[in-house]
Amino acid sequence: MGLLDQRAAFEWVQKYISLFNGDPDRVTVVGASAGAASVVHHLTSYGGGKLGGSNVRKHNPPAFQRAILQSTGFFPHTVAERKNIYSTLLKLTHSLDLDQLRLAPIWVLEWANSFMIQTATYGHFTFGPAVDNGFVPAPPGLLLDQGYFWPDIKILIGDESNEGLIFTPPLVRSDAQLRKLMIDQFSDLQQEELDEVIRMYPIGKGFTKKQKVQRAADALGEPILMCNTLFVLQSYPGSYQYNFGISSGYHGQDGYYTVSFDFLSLTV
Repeated sequence: MGLLDQRAAFEWVQKYISLFNGDPDRVTVVGASAGAASVVHHLTSYGGGKLGGSNVRKHNPPAFQRAILQSTGFFPHTVAERKNIYSTLLKLTHSLDLDQLRLAPIWVLEWANSFMIQTATYGHFTFGPAVDNGFVPAPPGLLLDQGYFWPDIKILIGDESNEGLIFTPPLVRSDAQLRKLMIDQFSDLQQEELDEVIRMYPIGKGFTKKQKVQRAADALGEPILMCNTLFVLQSYPGSYQYNFGISSGYHGQDGYYTVSFDFLSLTV
């Protein structure tokens, strides 16, 4: 529903932007982190008009022509994880079903949301986009890889040089702890996939504590952030790309620079 709210907002902007001396054929959206992930879901909405059931709006492309994506990140959920999140939310709000959940007072929803996020796995935020066989017919990475996306959109996409660190527990000290971290974040990983992660990012003797955490951060940051950038670049080969490495290059640091730029562009 949040993605559909965004879509409605984009359509409102395109419809009325001319009243603010804007050009409805040159609308640009900007998203960072989960916001950038939202934009990717719009790029792949209804599988680029090729999927999504019988929804009459499925053939309408996104109501923007350009997109700026900064540190595109989100945690994918398995069906079992989504069901567990839903059942937990029902229990916390004393709801029996979706109809009762929709009638819950806003303060109850806010409390349940806060509680579930605070008790989630380190670096995880529990809630996020889910496959619904409509607006989101499959995970965006698969849709982009298989050609199910809206092609006529110009893209600028960027990453930080150290994306995964803020999502990584600071006490990862061994291969076994890294294996547990990956299972906590990606519960459907198979044994051979976990073995491959350990092979690529071994954490053993010869590494300092800081280096061990950094290797874990790289192992976590690539699938939840960097891979999303690669999916977009492969599907939109004419895109502009940047990598932000000033200071520590932590997730979100480039926002300070783009916010300053936006402010200056508005005041000049």
